[in-house]
Amino acid sequence: MSNDLIVIRDAPATILADPTPGITQVQDSSTEVVIIVDAEPTVLVYDPAAPIIALVAVGPAGPSGPPGPPGTAGATYTHYQITPVVAWSIPHPLAKHPSVTVQDSAGRQVLGEVQYLTDDLLRVTFRVAFSGRADLN
Repeated sequence: MSNDLIVIRDAPATILADPTPGITQVQDSSTEVVIIVDAEPTVLVYDPAAPIIALVAVGPAGPSGPPGPPGTAGATYTHYQITPVVAWSIPHPLAKHPSVTVQDSAGRQVLGEVQYLTDDLLRVTFRVAFSGRADLN
């Protein structure tokens, strides 16, 4: 199709590229670039300051994939640290790297360094030893 002459709006046009079956890019005598997709013209106005990067055609949706494994969405776990220590080792049943919120025994939130050792075990390290609770989700 690259040697054909196409007429757009009563003016000759030049085919610029024919890279994909069913899609033809045409330049007419103005500043418009016309993309013909399966014989349906779509006019794109060319602006040198904002060149067209790509034209993407979206096809029909494919079939659904198989269902994934059951998740732990919304699952939580609370760890109670009775003995004051600097590093809390926290085994949990969440099978992921959960977010961690720590409170001391007075209910004040305490920040510590969280290390995820496995999907079922983490360690939180603090500057001083204390007891409290860790809420995981």
